[in-house]
Amino acid sequence: MSKGADYFNAGFEAITTFEQSFAAGNGVDNPGGVNLGREEGQRRADQRNAEEQQQDDKPSVGLNPCAVGGSSPSPTTGTPSLFVLPASVLEGDSGTQSLVFPVALLPAASGSVTVNYATSGITATPGSDFTPVSGTLTFSPGSTLQNVVVPVIGDTNVEPNELLRVTLSGASGASIALGTTIGTIVDDDGPVTVTVVGSSTFEGDSGTRSLTFLALLNHPTASPVTVSFQTSASSSTATSGTDFTATTGTLTIPAGQTSGSFSVAIVGDTAVESNETVGVLLTSPSGATLTTPLAIGTIVDDDGPATIAVTGGSVHEGCDGQTSLPFEIELSHPVGSTVTVSYATANGTATAGEDYVAASGTVTFAPGQTTATVNVQVNGDSTPEPDETVLLNLSNPSGATLSGAQATGIILNDD
Repeated sequence: MSKGADYFNAGFEAITTFEQSFAAGNGVDNPGGVNLGREEGQRRADQRNAEEQQQDDKPSVGLNPCAVGGSSPSPTTGTPSLFVLPASVLEGDSGTQSLVFPVALLPAASGSVTVNYATSGITATPGSDFTPVSGTLTFSPGSTLQNVVVPVIGDTNVEPNELLRVTLSGASGASIALGTTIGTIVDDDGPVTVTVVGSSTFEGDSGTRSLTFLALLNHPTASPVTVSFQTSASSSTATSGTDFTATTGTLTIPAGQTSGSFSVAIVGDTAVESNETVGVLLTSPSGATLTTPLAIGTIVDDDGPATIAVTGGSVHEGCDGQTSLPFEIELSHPVGSTVTVSYATANGTATAGEDYVAASGTVTFAPGQTTATVNVQVNGDSTPEPDETVLLNLSNPSGATLSGAQATGIILNDD
C-alpha cells in the first residue's frame, strides 16, 4: 500500500474510532447527530476494505498531512479519489478566525470534479462557536487541492476545546475515499502563565559560551506574550563582568506558540573553581502572569577534575511516525581513560508511551572523547497542545563526577 493510502486510511480509522467512542447499545449516538447502527458500521467497514484494495495499486503521493495549502502534485494515472483532512485553529477573543480543511483530489483528474460539503457540530455549537457552511468545491482539470473554510467565532469563555465535523457528498468525476473529518477549535482563554527554566553549560577556557533560559506558557494564546528579563547579581554565585555578561531584554512569544528562549554570555577561563550559578528574573509580563519569575542557570567548571553534564534540545513532534529529540552529554575536558555514565528518561509534562518512547542505557566516552548524544524518540500526532517537556537524568558516573545531572528537552507542537 502507498504511503498516501496509509495516511488517509489511518485518518478514516481515527474518525471512525472517534465516532464509536460514543457507542451505546447496538448503535452509535454522537454529538454530531449521526446514528450509526450495526448494518451501517458493517457497510462502512466493507467500503473501507474495498477502498484499501483499490489504493494498493495507486502510486504513492507525498501529501503533507499538516499542510493547509501549497502547490499541487502533478497529475498521475488511476481513479481520482477525494479526501478531506482534519484542521485546528485558535478560537480568538472576538471576531472570526478561519478553520481551513484541505480537500485533496488524488491523483489529479483530466476533467472537472465537483463535490458538495457541509458542516455539523459535535461539541461545538453552530451559530455560537462557528458559522455553519455548505456548498460545492470545483476542481479544474489537473487541480488537486481545494479548501473548505469555516468561520470560527471568537469569545472569552474558559471552556474545553470544541469539535465540529465536515462531510463530503455528491461527488462528480471522482469517488469519495475519506468523506468525513474533525475540526478542533482550540480554546485560548483562561489564565495564561509563564515560567522560566534555567539550563547549564561548560564555561570553556576562553571566549564566551551561551547559557540558555527557556520561558514556557501553559497554553497558546491568540495574541503575543511579552516578558522582560534581567540577570540578578543577588541571585548568582557567579560574578557579573568576570564570569558572565550582565544581560537585560524583552522576550516575545508569538501568538499560537508556547515557548521562547534567551541567553546569557558566559566568560571562559582556566581557573580551577567550583561550579557557579547565574540567576535571571522575569518581570513586567504582558498577556500572561508569572508563576516562576526566577530561574537559575549553572556554569560548569571544566578546568579541574573531569565532570559530566547534560543539556537538552528541542524538536518538532511531527504529525505521525517518530522524530529524535537530542540530549547532548558533555565531558568537561578530555581524559586519558574511559568514562561512563548511565542515563534514563523521565516525564516532564510529556508522558512516556504516549508522547515519547522511554529510554535508558549507558554512555561511554573513549579516551579523548568529550561529547555524546542520546536521542529520545518522540511520537508524532495531530493533536493541538502546548509544547511538552521530557527529562533526561544521569547517574552512576565512572571516571568523572556529575556536574549537571538533569536536562529538559522540549517537544515543539506543530499542529
